[in-house]
Amino acid sequence: MHAASYIPLLTISLLAFVVPVFTARLARIRKIRIPTMIGEIAAGIIIGKSGLNIMGTDDPWVSFLATFGFGYLMFLSGLELDFEVVLGRKKQSSDAPQLRGLARQPLLLAVLYFTLAVGLGYLASVNLVRLGLLEEPWLIALIMATVSLGVVVPVLKDQNYEKTAYGQNIIVISSIADFGSILAVAVLASLYSGGNSLKLLLGLVLLLALLVAYQIGLRLRALKITDFLPEATSQVTVRFSFAVILALMAIAESVGIEAILGSFLAGALISVLARDDKPDLQHKLEAIGYGFFIPAFFIMVGVEFDLWALLGSWEALRLVPILLILAFGVKLIAAVLLRTSFSWRETFAGGTLLSAQLSFTIAAAAIGLRLGIIDAALNGALILTALITAILSPIFFNNLLPRKITPEPALIVIGSPRKIQAITPGLETGSMPVKTYEVTSDSFPTVTDLAQLDLNESSKVIIADDDESNYRLARLISENFSPADILVIGSSEIGTKDLQELGVRSIAPTSALIMLVNHLINHPGAFHLLYDQTHSAVTEIQLKSDSPAVGKAIRELRMPTESLILTVVREGNQHIVPTGKTVLEAGDVLYIIGKNKEAADEAAQLLLREGKKRK
Repeated sequence: MHAASYIPLLTISLLAFVVPVFTARLARIRKIRIPTMIGEIAAGIIIGKSGLNIMGTDDPWVSFLATFGFGYLMFLSGLELDFEVVLGRKKQSSDAPQLRGLARQPLLLAVLYFTLAVGLGYLASVNLVRLGLLEEPWLIALIMATVSLGVVVPVLKDQNYEKTAYGQNIIVISSIADFGSILAVAVLASLYSGGNSLKLLLGLVLLLALLVAYQIGLRLRALKITDFLPEATSQVTVRFSFAVILALMAIAESVGIEAILGSFLAGALISVLARDDKPDLQHKLEAIGYGFFIPAFFIMVGVEFDLWALLGSWEALRLVPILLILAFGVKLIAAVLLRTSFSWRETFAGGTLLSAQLSFTIAAAAIGLRLGIIDAALNGALILTALITAILSPIFFNNLLPRKITPEPALIVIGSPRKIQAITPGLETGSMPVKTYEVTSDSFPTVTDLAQLDLNESSKVIIADDDESNYRLARLISENFSPADILVIGSSEIGTKDLQELGVRSIAPTSALIMLVNHLINHPGAFHLLYDQTHSAVTEIQLKSDSPAVGKAIRELRMPTESLILTVVREGNQHIVPTGKTVLEAGDVLYIIGKNKEAADEAAQLLLREGKKRK
């Protein structure tokens, strides 16, 4: 029996630690931004067969880490899927008034885009086969159609496009391209490994296992077993996630389908089951994956990268510029579909960003190499092409589209003159400007009228008109401008359900008065804490991506004893009642209550500088 050594594991661990520190320092001092995974592959090349050759691939632990790291990466890709976005249910952002064409149906746009990209890739690959440069066209066609979510999403976030209709459509396209490519490569691999129609039918076993895992997950969530298990030692949601990953990978492998399809489906399943707990669970799962398993995969990709085979093969070497042209050309042509909804500048920018290839291209090439579909030289050419696209795509996108500036928030009060006069004098908005629009019985506002108020995704809107007009106004504003928040103040609770379906909050003064009286009778202490402005104050802050509190659980924060985080409002108007284990994310809006205004403001500032050590 071959004894496993700790030396390769130590080498991988040290490189996994050193590489992100090095790339971060380059970005800070030299302004050179290199994705961490590219740095990990480069480190692997240095110590592998193309460099110093001090590390091999025959160690069983290293082999397992590389294989499972690949599966775990596909799992996290599935976990990234937002089915509200994929199905077109998520509310569009403030650029919706100009939205037209295919972008109104993100799923249809994504399917058409992927189909067109595969078709164009196949036509190009067939011609390369005729020229004797390739032997099998389908694998290259699928690789040309894939998109790296790991590159696309961070770039959109950095440029503030991820919440816009444009960014949401790009994310849906990337998700469908990822899923479609994984599924197609899994089927292709099954056929090339001796699979037949019976084996492919056995793939239904994988779907059956997916449904069983889904039902088990629903039962566990209904039983609320996490409420009576010790959180620190049980971590039952993490354990369930790993059980699902390994179960679906094992079943996929057993029926002759690539295990990566099982891991990707496992991620999609956990994404659906997690719901409100997804941010916290995803934070833990990403910490495990990106902390060890995934770096091991990318480092081993570099170790196995045969640069000498690439340099020694003129046919493979001259394929690199051809593959680069294909990678960008296929995506730019397919991106013409975006022109039905967006400008030419946005279309070309989207095409360049969607050209980014990385993890799945490397993985698909590894599958092709294992099955004998491609040789080592072509494998090296594909990896090099993927690395170049991952570097160039964000650069092209950032130069084509400037960073989207988030508008300053404003409070806009719309309604009858009488109600506006009753509401606005008592509002406390700090430095946020207040705009008003009076609605009279003979002049209902149009989209053009409201656009003059500079409504945008940062705006907060209060609607206070007659009950029959409130819903019309809320729908008009929600569908055409999608502000950060809409509050309807009506005289009754009629239409509350309809407003909730729009994602709009509503309140009736009479109901609010009854609620306050009940609180005063049953919870006098809480009433005075929340409503007595002489003894308490509430402040609001939004965490930016560079806020040091981002990524921390609330119990890790050093909040002053005279303050408390009341609620966390997350993307999609998701209201979270925080617990100690709630992990804060960039973009979260926190409502903080303090003994007085000074205490609340002190807590807010402390959160924004939480990461700095006190001396």
